[in-house]
Parts: sequence; C-alpha cells; structure tokens
Amino acid sequence: MVVGALFYALRKRIRFLRSLGKMSTWLDAHIMLCIFGPLLVVYHTGFVLKSPNASIAFYAMMIVVTSGVFGRYIYRHFQFSLSGERTSLKEMIQEVDQLDRRISEGFSDSQKILGTIREYFKLREKQKATGVLRSVILMIRLDRLEKKLKRQLVRMVRPRSVKPSMAITGEKESFERLLIKRIQLEKNISALEATTRLFAYWHKLHVPFIWILGFTLIVHIAAVLVF
Repeated sequence: MVVGALFYALRKRIRFLRSLGKMSTWLDAHIMLCIFGPLLVVYHTGFVLKSPNASIAFYAMMIVVTSGVFGRYIYRHFQFSLSGERTSLKEMIQEVDQLDRRISEGFSDSQKILGTIREYFKLREKQKATGVLRSVILMIRLDRLEKKLKRQLVRMVRPRSVKPSMAITGEKESFERLLIKRIQLEKNISALEATTRLFAYWHKLHVPFIWILGFTLIVHIAAVLVF
C-alpha cells in the first residue's frame, strides 16, 4: 500500500519522473497495489480487531479503499492525451473538430449521426450540477446515455451508409471505433464540470484518510514491537 501510494504521488509531482511511463499505467499499478495490500491486511487481522488503534487503522483503510474505487469512477470521465495527461476543454473541442471531419469523410449521413450525438448530450445545458449529489446523478445519467447511444449509432453504420472508400470490412470496423470515440468524447465534455467538482471534493476526503491510515499504521507497528 505504501509503495502503491508513494510512487504514484511522486510520479505526479516530480518533473523528471514524468517521462517514466503514462500516468494511466501508474494509476493502474496504484489501484492494483492498493487493493492487494488491504486484502492482505484483512487476512492479517484474522477478522478480529483487538485494539482501538487497530480499529481506527482498519476502518481508515476501508474508507481509503472505498473512496479510491469511487475516485476511479470519476477519473475515467476525464479525457487524456497520448502522453497520459489530462486535456483541457480547448484541447477536447479541437479533438471533436478532428473527429467530426474524419466522420464526415467516411460516413454518407454524417450530419445526422453527429446531430444525434449532440442532441443526446444536450442535458448538460439544461441541468447544471451544482452539488455533490446532483453531480453524481448527472455522471450516472451520462454513462447510461453513452451506452444507449453506442448501441443505437453502431447499428446505423451499415455498408450502404459507409462511403465506398471505407467499405472494406477492416476500415468499417475502424470507423465504428472512431464513432465510439466521438461519443465518449462528447460524454466527457458534457461531464467535465461535474467531474472536476466531484474530483476536488473526493481529493479532500481521500488524502486526509491516507494520512490517518499512515499515522495509525506507524503507531500499530510501534506498539507491537514495544509490547
């Protein structure tokens, strides 16, 4: 758990470490270690908490793990560049323009399909997520819309709808992936405000409990060695 948390934090904050792999890869390693570690701790307790300090450490750990799972759910709504860094709204809009041009080149009814994507996610303009609960509800709704829209639009991609230059099976499949990426990008733009707000709230909860966990861990080890 210490390795998982420490090295991920160092990778984010120390400039010369930023060239060592993508941030998403470090995050995956962080999650794996911080799930495997608590699992070992649960077995270590023998399912019995024998002291107040051990109880504090255990429940702080469970809060950290649970909040980490929720943090991962929020994190997957961010858009990332090829280097693994979060992209800005301006960069996301530029990517939308590029995808729209590629879709227009390969799809005979591109305006209809792009209009459908924008219409599905217009709820971001009608519903402003101002609180934590509303932000969570908005993200869940956007996830459901994304799944529904993918099923609907992928069915629209038929050989007759794809221009002759992309009618080959392999190119058609790549076009479907392009379409799915466009839907995900529109969803991430729609969720950007709620995602940023929730991530800020989450960070304020997650980090203090890590410090509580670290402190009680040190006290627990010291107590075992001394007594």
